[in-house]
Amino acid sequence: MLEDFKTKIISFYQRISAKTRFLFLILFGILVLTVSFLIIGIIYFPQKQKEQKVIYPERQIFPFDSSVNQELMPTSSDYEFKMTSDFKPCLGIDKAAKNPIAYHRILLAKSADGLHFTRMGKLISDRASVPDIMVDKKGNVRIYFVLITCKEQGQDLENIPVVAISSDNGENWVYKKLTIEAPSDALHCKTPGGSPAPVDPEVLLMPDGTYRLYATCPQSNSQGTPMTYVFFSSDGIYFSGAQHTYIPQNGIALDPVVIKFGNTWNLFNGNSNPATSLDGITFNNPKPGIFCPFKFKDGNTDKCYVIGDALTLGDSLGYRIYLFGDTPNEGFKSIFSSDGENWTMEQKSNEYILNIDQGVKEEYYKLMFPTVTRLNDGSFLMAYETFIPQTPPSIFETTFSEKENDQLFKSFPEGGKPTFGQKEPLGKCGDGICDSIEQTTNTCPLDCLR
Repeated sequence: MLEDFKTKIISFYQRISAKTRFLFLILFGILVLTVSFLIIGIIYFPQKQKEQKVIYPERQIFPFDSSVNQELMPTSSDYEFKMTSDFKPCLGIDKAAKNPIAYHRILLAKSADGLHFTRMGKLISDRASVPDIMVDKKGNVRIYFVLITCKEQGQDLENIPVVAISSDNGENWVYKKLTIEAPSDALHCKTPGGSPAPVDPEVLLMPDGTYRLYATCPQSNSQGTPMTYVFFSSDGIYFSGAQHTYIPQNGIALDPVVIKFGNTWNLFNGNSNPATSLDGITFNNPKPGIFCPFKFKDGNTDKCYVIGDALTLGDSLGYRIYLFGDTPNEGFKSIFSSDGENWTMEQKSNEYILNIDQGVKEEYYKLMFPTVTRLNDGSFLMAYETFIPQTPPSIFETTFSEKENDQLFKSFPEGGKPTFGQKEPLGKCGDGICDSIEQTTNTCPLDCLR
């Protein structure tokens, strides 16, 4: 029977014309290709769809967020945000602003070695403070900072932490708002809608690709003791799972700077001695006293340098801390250590990494809060703070009357001022420097109300 079928096929093939044979071959080829594509589609595309990244333009949820309804979460564990700006940075002076920090701005400088910096003449934002610069897991540069007040252009942004992101080593930037869920023992400390929101951001990229945000929040209520909390994120935009790092035993904790010396995490709050930890989350209380390995002369007074940022140098070279004097005559310096305990000043007494330059039109009065990161090409990028040119002279005053202080605190919840249990808090307080944070938050009458 099979032989008869073969014979009929051969006979039919011999009877048809060459043109018809060619047509049959084309149709057969089309059939083969169609079946092949169907098989590929069935096997490949469902797998590819699983691997696709889900984009959330507003809010990024990550799998280990216990506060989110797990039933509403997508199945993908890899998230991205759109590289488009959520807001426009502030420009210029707001003459109605009562808060002295509303007269600050953030600028950029670059360096080949981390010691000799050149100003870039690039503005990140006016009316902004406490920058923290880092490189994310994709090689983008990020500058986290607090936007003090920005009400032009239809915006109403006040005292909120935000981030500027650059994919070309600081040439161009997009601006993103952060979402930070409140700690369980400080439900007011969040953004959006916080009162106050977390401030003094310090963000680290961890080896597993996640991010940690260390920030200042008043504990228990909006007028509680300011202390450092740590928040967690998979994308550096949406943070949750907050824990307090430690509860200060004497006073307050502001301006966290976190770095790992060897196997030990160190948390500096202002100029306090560092709190230490093995996991970077739960810290032991610091030793009494302040971190002040080097001082400078301000007139006839010896003053401590203030810690701006700390950097681990590659290839186990050691550690560098960037310092500032918080006075008009004292610029940025750096100290180096190979072990995190013994420090050497890297400049001579009359040398600075950067100092205020009256010929630089973008800067005014003094330089503050240097923060430095090493880029993937081996160079260094610094964000730093100064005053906006033409800031009124009255803003520079470092001694405030109680009446003037009351006016500054209208931005605090219920028009009140934070209250503290200790008369002489740790941190910058007691170092003789009435810095801009202490001025605005009234956390150190020992320095500011002399």
